[in-house]
Amino acid sequence: MAAATATAPAATVRGKAGRTVVVAAILIGWLVLFAALRGRQTLTLAAADLTSLHRWLNDVNDTVGANRNSNPLFLYFFNEIRLVIDNLVTFVRSLISQPTGGRPVPQIGWLGVVGLTGYVSWAVGNWRVALLAVAGFTFFGLQGLWLQSMDTLALTLSAVIVALLIGIPLGVWAGLSDRFNRIMTPFLDFMQTMPTFVYLAPLTLIFLIGGAAAVITTVIYAAPPAIRITAHAIRSVPRTTVEAADSLGATRSQQLLKVLLPMSKRTVVMG
Repeated sequence: MAAATATAPAATVRGKAGRTVVVAAILIGWLVLFAALRGRQTLTLAAADLTSLHRWLNDVNDTVGANRNSNPLFLYFFNEIRLVIDNLVTFVRSLISQPTGGRPVPQIGWLGVVGLTGYVSWAVGNWRVALLAVAGFTFFGLQGLWLQSMDTLALTLSAVIVALLIGIPLGVWAGLSDRFNRIMTPFLDFMQTMPTFVYLAPLTLIFLIGGAAAVITTVIYAAPPAIRITAHAIRSVPRTTVEAADSLGATRSQQLLKVLLPMSKRTVVMG
């Protein structure tokens, strides 16, 4: 016991010494390279100079812009996605802030938005949260930022709707299938760890600057938690309950709709 106790601190000291040596070697190497290469192969560009990478990106942008309304991939896929999302954002925006004619439901208006926000905050949280939410939305109006705030809210609500429409079915699938869960895990890790601006630039190139690019960017970041939590909720249902339903002759769809989803509903809603 004493020998093992003495060995552990020794190993820790050796590990710290090894890391110190590595850091020192990197620092010395950086100083040597700095002294040897100082003033050589530096990128000195004037304000209007372009590199070959800049020119290539400009060519790609011009090509996409020229073929946006003729390429079948844009005509029947990307443009259709952009149209659907833009229409969703426009509908939500007009519903809560901008009056338009021919709507299927009446406009909520500023009073309705504040009232619904207060009620939802009170139902989900408590009266203090509701009071803070009402005060915040009222402050938006008093500052003259109501339309801008509602534009942001419309984008957020649209992104939530799309993220749930995608995330819940995929989460159910991942909860039922180990293979699909293994396939989805690296994609979800990538979507959650990459900064938003990494995929915002190509999305604006494909879907243009507007509501569609903003919503899709938000969905990429918001869908993984919905998928993971839904899958976790499905997998957390007691195995004995599923086996009992199976022994009673329930089909897979009946198990999903009458056993798995009802028992995991609380966790899915929280997600």
